[in-house]
Amino acid sequence: HQQIQATATAAGIAPGHIFTLTNAPFFSDNGEYLVTAAGYHFEENRYASGEGETIHRTDFTVIPASVSYRPAQSTAWPRTYGPQTAKVVGPQGESIWTDKYGRVKVKFHWDRLAKGDDTSSCWVRVSSAWAGQGYGGVQIPRVGDEVVVDFINGDPDRPIITGRVYNDASMPPWALPAAATQMGFMSRSKDGHKDNANALRFEDKAGQEQIWIHAEKNMDTEIENCETHDVGVDRKKIIGRDEHVTVKRNRDVNVGANSTSNTGNQHKFNVGKNQTVLTMDKEGNALLEATTSIKLKVNDNYILITPSTIEIIVSEGTLKAESITVASFKGTELTKLGGGINAEMKANDTLHLNGTNLTDIKGAVVKINS
Repeated sequence: HQQIQATATAAGIAPGHIFTLTNAPFFSDNGEYLVTAAGYHFEENRYASGEGETIHRTDFTVIPASVSYRPAQSTAWPRTYGPQTAKVVGPQGESIWTDKYGRVKVKFHWDRLAKGDDTSSCWVRVSSAWAGQGYGGVQIPRVGDEVVVDFINGDPDRPIITGRVYNDASMPPWALPAAATQMGFMSRSKDGHKDNANALRFEDKAGQEQIWIHAEKNMDTEIENCETHDVGVDRKKIIGRDEHVTVKRNRDVNVGANSTSNTGNQHKFNVGKNQTVLTMDKEGNALLEATTSIKLKVNDNYILITPSTIEIIVSEGTLKAESITVASFKGTELTKLGGGINAEMKANDTLHLNGTNLTDIKGAVVKINS
């Protein structure tokens, strides 16, 4: 849009030359111009009768000399036909080399001049099975991987990686064809060995179907709502060190048959409101300890133990023992609320009633037999 067409009689105007225009009708048109094209028209007076003039005219095109001149392209743009394979490359010592778009550098097998580093090509985009606005899948080809490179509309300046292939130097993660029923994904720890990897594998062999998940170090699972586990047969869980479980509300555990809990050292239960501790040792001793009370109840009968009292409530009670000792360090009171009290001693038993102040024995009939 900065080209200017003009006509002159100056014979020195030629393409590629620069001239200076002065005294233009508009002062802003003065300046240096580059001649990009010129056409010459000459006509000589052929001794015609009458007056005649020789015609000498130059039609030319110019652009301001300050504008870079680029001639029109006349060579056809090269095209590519079909995909090619290449090797992913990067700087020395790097196993992953990419940019913010997930692009990589490659070296084509036919390129004998490339150094095989990050200067071997432009950044090449990588096709993904799912690519969206901040979501999708990311699998960056790593240095040394063989990739399939195609070119958009056959333009060699627009390469794109459409796939990856295995070769003798890059074999599949599972031995084939023996593991042909297995499919999945296996990554590789950066600068790690072949055994350092995260993996997800599906086994489709009949009767041996399996889903195998391996985390090389940590595994974090985040669920924003509910989670359900339904195990048809058995479940086994092994934790190498510690386990911490936090339930912010209620927890119910139902065991249909037997439940066994083995603790190698100490087992504690801490309850925020009422605390109860049951301790059993290897000799068979049991300790049930509570800070407020312990109540053992069968129907309407119960035994209530508090920090200050022990209360036994029964409809009918029998206390049997080969020997019973009741010791009181401060005082003992026996109160009859109703009915009667019958104390019977047999054989050569001895009953001692001692009081430092007064011993009072009352009844309708009191028999003392010495």
